[in-house]
Amino acid sequence: MLILYYILLWLYLLLLFAFFFFVPISDPEAGKTSANTVFEHSPWAFRHFVLGVIGIFLYVGIEVGIPGTLIFYLSDTTEKGGGIIGNAASIAGTVAATYWFLMLVGRFCCWFHCKTKCQVKP
Repeated sequence: MLILYYILLWLYLLLLFAFFFFVPISDPEAGKTSANTVFEHSPWAFRHFVLGVIGIFLYVGIEVGIPGTLIFYLSDTTEKGGGIIGNAASIAGTVAATYWFLMLVGRFCCWFHCKTKCQVKP
């Protein structure tokens, strides 16, 4: 049954690709630029764009890297690892789940803070 689901999903995505491949979608800016057109600014010329890219890169690296490495470290029962005796895998899973839960709590707190304090006033 699961294989049938994946086959149907694959066929759906293939049909979606074929639809968008063969349907002509006109560009409203077509004809306004040529190969020799020089744009005024590159996105990389703006400091806030560069800092935003660096920030997202660091955030995702920390968000994914810490729990991924932590699970392997805590699951290792040798001296090189966490050295947890007993059910190390379940302890590591609980620690990683707690990490993800606290990340979710942090996101909700940031959302609430921005909803109440960061209002743009006209």
